[in-house]
Amino acid sequence: MSELEEKDFSKEDLEAKILDLNGSNSPVFVRVNANSPVLNLSPSQVEVAVSALVSSNGNESNPATRGATSVNKRSKRPQAKPSSALMQAKLNAQIRKRNSEGKSDITFVIKDHLQLARDAKEQVRKPSGVVYDMRMVEHHCLWDSSYPEKPERFSVVIQRCQQLGLLDRCLSIVPRYATEEEVSRVHPKEHIDKLRSICEEGGQNPNLEKMEQEASHFDAVYFHPSTYNLSLLAAGCTIDLVNAVLAGELQNGMAIIRPPGHHAMKSEFCGYCYFNNVAIAAQLALDSGSAKRILVVDFDVHHGQATQQAFYNDPR
Repeated sequence: MSELEEKDFSKEDLEAKILDLNGSNSPVFVRVNANSPVLNLSPSQVEVAVSALVSSNGNESNPATRGATSVNKRSKRPQAKPSSALMQAKLNAQIRKRNSEGKSDITFVIKDHLQLARDAKEQVRKPSGVVYDMRMVEHHCLWDSSYPEKPERFSVVIQRCQQLGLLDRCLSIVPRYATEEEVSRVHPKEHIDKLRSICEEGGQNPNLEKMEQEASHFDAVYFHPSTYNLSLLAAGCTIDLVNAVLAGELQNGMAIIRPPGHHAMKSEFCGYCYFNNVAIAAQLALDSGSAKRILVVDFDVHHGQATQQAFYNDPR
């Protein structure tokens, strides 16, 4: 980003400055007045904060300030400011002229701060969504009842949301299992097959010694006969919630799910996690074109290293 330079511009100089910014590779800010609407030059990613394009502030006899904008001039008379619509019309005329000369197809959008605030206040918000499935309490450690990742981490969240009436205020999303094809957007087939195999071998009468031995090969995980299916369920819930927000059906939402996912690396179970739910949902959204870029904000006492790993080499 370029450094901010404060200068006095006449109306003509400022208009010329705006047109000369076409093709800039980094944002440039020209501050003419602190209380200014915002000009967005999207194609060249240039933002120019400008005040009303006035030619004078009332003291035309002073050559030092003749024709200047109000940035550094003082006046006892209040200054009339044209509306953002008028400014937009003037700029559109210049754009059409410049386009007719084959010089630019740049687009200006005037944003009036007061109008933006009004629009935000009057905006009709869509419902918030929630998705969860009580079957997720089945996943637990069979050989250690005091294991930290336990069903109560899920059930107390649901209970508290019910006490506060939050679930009734949200639109419920029907939970579903993710497909193996969806999970494979982040995890290789060998990783998926391994978890299925371990859980299927457990069956109705799991060999606890063998399952504990399998878990010892990884950092802070355990296996339960339900782990594979519930990991698919957690991923499917996350995928559908993200898709509903991207489709405009929801304003936002929360997936209350387990097993968790942000420590699940591409080819390794880790930190209570088996399939990386958030990474899978994000990757599917990117692959489908529903989103060009996604910001993942990860809150935990531990770094979500697996989510970082999943997108570390993605330039987006």
